Amino acid sequence: RIQAGMGWRPAKLRWSLNFVLGVLGGCLAGAVGEPSPTSSGSVLGTLKPVRGVSIDRFMGHWYEVGRLDRSRSQAGQSGNRAIYTVAGSGDDQYIEATNFYRKEGTGDREHVANARAWPIEDTSNGVWWFSVLRLIQFRWALLALDPDYQWCVAGNPKLQNLWYLSRTPHVSPAVWRRMQGVARDNGFDIRDVERTAQPLAGPGAPAGSGAGQAGCISWPEWAAEMGSLARGLFSTEGGPTG
Repeated sequence: RIQAGMGWRPAKLRWSLNFVLGVLGGCLAGAVGEPSPTSSGSVLGTLKPVRGVSIDRFMGHWYEVGRLDRSRSQAGQSGNRAIYTVAGSGDDQYIEATNFYRKEGTGDREHVANARAWPIEDTSNGVWWFSVLRLIQFRWALLALDPDYQWCVAGNPKLQNLWYLSRTPHVSPAVWRRMQGVARDNGFDIRDVERTAQPLAGPGAPAGSGAGQAGCISWPEWAAEMGSLARGLFSTEGGPTG
């Protein structure tokens, strides 16, 4: 069982994103340390996360069917999907999130980006602390979850990013309306929510399907995309204080 707060320990040394990503071709400001995801604190704002989430049932393949991307960290992306698995052992367990997407101008090549996540202790698995290569960290709150774990809505506390996820690449109009209602009730401006194109997945495509060649992105691409993510997420959230 994943224990919230386990894994990377707080670091006294804090790294400058200006320095780290500057070396890789980025030009950002901010400072991050390693996560200590033990409390949700008072940073959730208007968000009302669900509780009692079963990590085991949540694992597996999810398609992104819609998003709000005020940080522009996903500009030009389509075919977004993710596979969540439990990794590590004992007190060092964590959730491995393997994200796949296609980028405008790169054809059918499927990019891959990895992150780690830990449920925050006092949220009954409703809020997770994400870390991307220990450089970018942010909270991710589950705002709605289908009883059968077939779709969910997740967002960040600063209302900059919102994700609609489904086990299938498309959802019915009724489910879409429910997702929009959940987002609105949690304080998001849903006027800018857009559907995520799933060009290589038909309406009945099973989870895990999809053509195209997977590949790693270049360092300049990675630096630019991490820069966008940092500006939209970390710079507005700060660390996991209580």
